[in-house]
Amino acid sequence: MKFFALVSLALLATFTGANGASCYSRCGNPFSRWFSCQCNTNCVKYGDCCSDYNLHCVLGSCQGRCDTSFDSSHPCQCNSACITYGDCCTDYNTQCAGESPVPSDPIDGDVPTNMDEFANAVWNADVNRLSDSDFSLNFGNYISNSNDERDLSFQPLFSSVNTAFLQRDTYKTMSALFDNYVTSQGQTEVTTAAEQAEQDAFMDAMFETDVMDIAYQYAKYLGYYSSLSEYKDFVRGLLFTPYTRKATSDTSGFEHVFAGEWSSSSSISGFHSWVRMYQLEQEGVMNYYGYMNIQEPRQVLYQFEWEGRVKPLTSIMYGVSPEFEIAIFSTCFLTNRNAVCPMTINGGSASVQTWDQSGMDVFGSAYFIA
Repeated sequence: MKFFALVSLALLATFTGANGASCYSRCGNPFSRWFSCQCNTNCVKYGDCCSDYNLHCVLGSCQGRCDTSFDSSHPCQCNSACITYGDCCTDYNTQCAGESPVPSDPIDGDVPTNMDEFANAVWNADVNRLSDSDFSLNFGNYISNSNDERDLSFQPLFSSVNTAFLQRDTYKTMSALFDNYVTSQGQTEVTTAAEQAEQDAFMDAMFETDVMDIAYQYAKYLGYYSSLSEYKDFVRGLLFTPYTRKATSDTSGFEHVFAGEWSSSSSISGFHSWVRMYQLEQEGVMNYYGYMNIQEPRQVLYQFEWEGRVKPLTSIMYGVSPEFEIAIFSTCFLTNRNAVCPMTINGGSASVQTWDQSGMDVFGSAYFIA
């Protein structure tokens, strides 16, 4: 039954992507129930625009339009004359010019040019990743049916962790954020000045790392951002811009993905941080039930109970730094928004799923698919 459900979800995601999840070549088309999202001015009113509506229909993209003649129906152009007239689309260089302004990478002189190169570059630069000797896990017993929701493993997932790593800047500043949120959905979050300062400290700590520098350089290479400050604001928005699930501004990307939320008296939403898992196990409020899948590099699909609430399926990549997770998640959000983002890391296979929320540039969710 579990296998059938997972396959059905995968097929649904594939069908949705193929059946109109993009505005490519659809700008101005009338409403169609055959498409999962729309690409005309009414979609703004009804809230059913595709996630790339702004790119293709407002800002304009050169995808599929390189070297075409001037077309007044488009907000920008995609031929060599656009350089003279200053009306090129923002992605003209990456889509049409055959070359992009590639900045110098302070790490090794090479900026990644595809997702596999990027994923391995940030993996290799992740000096805050725990080595294999810095932690040990007890995966316990295999869960064959996630619907059973019962404890089949009688030890915590994390047997030991070198806690000296958790005193490093990005871990310490991330951990300081966990108590800033109302765990239950449906209650408006209010960010105090002190909590804003903690967000700033986390952002500053991350952007001092080589991992986030590579992430910026890759986003710049792809043509998404041309200044570090703009890119940093984008990442901040993904994490900390409040949005609505059950009440006005009752959640954010960080709260959902990293802190986790109680979606009801019996269920959990989000929760994809190994650091959060370890800390709650140490507090005695987290009960690891067992695993459904284990794969390299360092990925596990598992089930757990948190103060009487059960998450039937969740996944983490364990032992990696917060900046590594956010670099991967934010890049996949840019390149494969609302879709699966495959990559190879350190010789193994990994895929990330990201979701926005109502078309906003926020993490509706982001996680490794183990």
